Amino acid sequence: MAITREEVRRVADDFGAYLRDDVATNPPAGDEPLANAPASQGRFFRVPRIIE
Repeated sequence: MAITREEVRRVADDFGAYLRDDVATNPPAGDEPLANAPASQGRFFRVPRIIE
């Protein structure tokens, strides 16, 4: 049984959370997303290796 969007919205409203409608937007352009990254290489985020 699938839960409907309205059921989720009703429960969220009961807890004081408000859901917004999904709205398509343009992604950030250029180097803006990488500006706050702790490490980057070219156009890519650098992340620590977690699998040895």
